[in-house]
Amino acid sequence: MLTRMRAKDATIYGTKAANLGEIVTANLRGVSVPEGFGVPFFYYAQHMKQSGLDAKVEALLREPRFKADAPWRKKALEELRAAIQAAPIDPASLDAIYKRVRLRLGGRGVFVRSSTNSEDLPGFNGAGLYDTVPNVVGKKALGEALKTVWASVWTLRAVDERDAFGIDHRQVYGGVLVQVGVNATAAGVLVTKNLYDPTDVLGCHVYPFPTTPPPTPPR
Repeated sequence: MLTRMRAKDATIYGTKAANLGEIVTANLRGVSVPEGFGVPFFYYAQHMKQSGLDAKVEALLREPRFKADAPWRKKALEELRAAIQAAPIDPASLDAIYKRVRLRLGGRGVFVRSSTNSEDLPGFNGAGLYDTVPNVVGKKALGEALKTVWASVWTLRAVDERDAFGIDHRQVYGGVLVQVGVNATAAGVLVTKNLYDPTDVLGCHVYPFPTTPPPTPPR
């Protein structure tokens, strides 16, 4: 659970999930984080190995066309993602993850979010590179959502962005953050960039809009 996670756990669950654990533990006034838990990198690695897709990834990365031929790379990545989603998830692993949804989150609908080891990092935020599956209810749907998020490690946008920053694809692992879905009246995204320094990292921040006007500041 997020209440038991700390920043040091990023090597197991990814930075996004680990940092949320820190926020929950800080118990800051006025800050509310939906309940949730992290699914470790282990389950992604297990899925890739059991299905033989780890070998497929290695073959793709060794293929000269992977870097040199953008249309070929796009098609190859589409096929890889489809294979990751089509491969059967380990039944015992899915049982264990769904059990946590039932017992810890009351079986409520959840958002299945990415928490890789290649996002939310100093100098590389990775905003928008990986997928989220909303409103997931039931064990079967959870299994499909997990595979969808794992597959998004290999979106074209993620691969190209990691290439641009010199990140080794072989060292990227798909962790997952499972959180209770909450009703939102509105939300927004603020994108910031230093127009005078192209080396400054793009930032993407999501803020909820208040449902009531803020108090009028004193004159």
